[in-house]
Parts: sequence; C-alpha cells; structure tokens
Amino acid sequence: QFGLENETITVNAGEHGTIEHKNKADDTQDYKYGDTAVVTVTPNEGFMIETITVDGKAIEVPEDKKGGYSFEQLVEKDLNISATFTDVHTISEFTDSVIDEIKNAQDIKVKLAGDVTLGVTLPLAKGTTEYDLDGHTITSTLDGMLSVAKTDAGNKSVTLKNGSIISNYDKGTVNVIDSSYLAAFTLDGVTVSNSSISTVNPITGIYCSSTTETKILNSTINIKGSSNLGAYGIGTNNLDGENKTITIDNTKVTVTSDDFDNTAFLGNTEGIKVVVKNSTFTADRQAVIARTGNWDISGSTFVSTGKWLNASEANVTTNTKYKTTAGSWRSGNEVVSGGLILGDER
Repeated sequence: QFGLENETITVNAGEHGTIEHKNKADDTQDYKYGDTAVVTVTPNEGFMIETITVDGKAIEVPEDKKGGYSFEQLVEKDLNISATFTDVHTISEFTDSVIDEIKNAQDIKVKLAGDVTLGVTLPLAKGTTEYDLDGHTITSTLDGMLSVAKTDAGNKSVTLKNGSIISNYDKGTVNVIDSSYLAAFTLDGVTVSNSSISTVNPITGIYCSSTTETKILNSTINIKGSSNLGAYGIGTNNLDGENKTITIDNTKVTVTSDDFDNTAFLGNTEGIKVVVKNSTFTADRQAVIARTGNWDISGSTFVSTGKWLNASEANVTTNTKYKTTAGSWRSGNEVVSGGLILGDER
C-alpha cells in the first residue's frame, strides 16, 4: 500500500437514527489510506443505540453512551459502517443515571440484563413505562416496590412482564405492588412473592385501585402472611374517579398465613368491575370474596383449603355467626369461609 488511492466509507443507519463521519484531519468525507475517521452515531428521540458494526465486526458501546456515541476509526480500506436502534433500554442495575433517564422520559421500555436489587421505588417515566424482566428477578428492599403519588393520578401507565418480583423488606412487607393512582397497570408472565412478613399490618401481593385499568395475565402470585393480620393475594381500594375493569386471566393466586386467616382475592369496592378467566385462587379461609359490583367469571377454580375452619372450634362458631350477622362491605372481615363468596350481607 502506498497511500495514494482513495478510500470510501459507506454507512447504513437503518431506522430511528443517523450515522455521520468525517476525516479527523480536514473535516471532509474524503479519505486516503491511513487517515482517521470520526464516526458519530445518533439515535432519534426516544431510541437508543442497539448495535454498531464496522465491516461486520461489532463495536462495543458503553451503557451510558447508548444515547449517542462517537469513535475514531482507522481507514485502511473501503469500510461499511452500520447501526441499529431500539426503543428498549437494557439495564443491569438501577444506577442514579439510569433512574434519572427513566424518570425524565415521556415513554420508555426497559429490559433487564440480569437479576437486580431495588432499593428505591421502581422508577417510572412521565407517561408509559414497560419493564421486560426477560426471565430475571427484581428483589425489592422497600415496602412496596411500585408507588405512585396521588398528584400523578391518571397520568402514568405501567407494564411488568416476563420474570419474578420478590419483596424482601426487612421490616415486613405490606404491599408488594401498589398500583393505586395509575391510569393502567399490566402484569404479564410475572411471579410475585414475598420473603418478608409484616407483624403489624396485613400483607397484599397486588393492591389494586378501582380507578386503574388493571390486567393480571399469565402470572403467579404467592403470598405468605403472619398471624391475626390477614393476607391477600389481590386486594382492592376504592379511590375517587371512574371505576375501571380488573381483568385476571390464566393466573394462579395462592395465599397462606400462620393462622390460616387469608384470602386470595378481596374485591370489596363499590362499583367494582372484575373479569376472571381461566384462573385458580387458593386460600385457607376465602379464595375469592366478590362483595359488590359487576363480575364476569369463566373457566376458573376457587379453593378454600378449610384450614381456618379446622384450626379451632372458635373459628367454627365465628363462621356460623357470620352466616347470619355479616356486616356491610365497609365494616371489615365479617365474612364466612368458602371458595367463592358472593354478595354482601346476603
């Protein structure tokens, strides 16, 4: 090689981004053998760099440079430089910069590259946030790994899919996930469980709001409670606003507790709308309490193990009393044991 012939750089940016290049020596796009090109890859707003290749060989892009990356390339022949872009942000941990990036986005899709421990509430974008756990586990060390302020009511939508969520709050978990005040919440293909138990408050796996369009699909919820406090796989809360639908499809909910006083799904809010399909609910006292509202149930199984009744004669006596003196839906837990409890005082 004598360095006299011209070399050419051909770029292919694909969709959702651009590639620019210039000769480091003179800022032109003319190259001879041995020149150095400065290559800049820029994704469109809302996208990140997925891959960069030079003549088919991958260029490693640092995690914090996927929003835009420049590198120098020695030119010793004609080159083909390609880049692909994605709207999925792949993360391996929740660093301060990652948390800020998610919170500052209008809409975002996040994919986990491995198991992560979460010491803060799950960061959410201003609009829609999708977390693809990609078979990995989020372990939360807080009471409630998802929490939305009332001031944000109706502004945010969240999807969690394809993995596991474990609450390991050292003072005892109250709600593993609290979806109150969200516009929409979807759980799809996720196993939710707790490895810590509160000794002061009841525990709920998924705490739902009647103002949130909720979908719990293809998931497993396993909740363990302590004594005399109650434990719920799914529980509801009545908030101001329009009542949306809670849909549970192809999902298994199982709840246990030390004193067997637990319920797999408590639906007790006025005007609640619930659709249940092809799902199984198992608990020691009540599998499902459908106290009020509109329910559409098909292809599903409701199992009360009977352990609460079998625990003591006092429970049997109490259960008999509740059959005739049950309180209104506002007054608490005066509900008989059973697989599927329909209605209120009647």
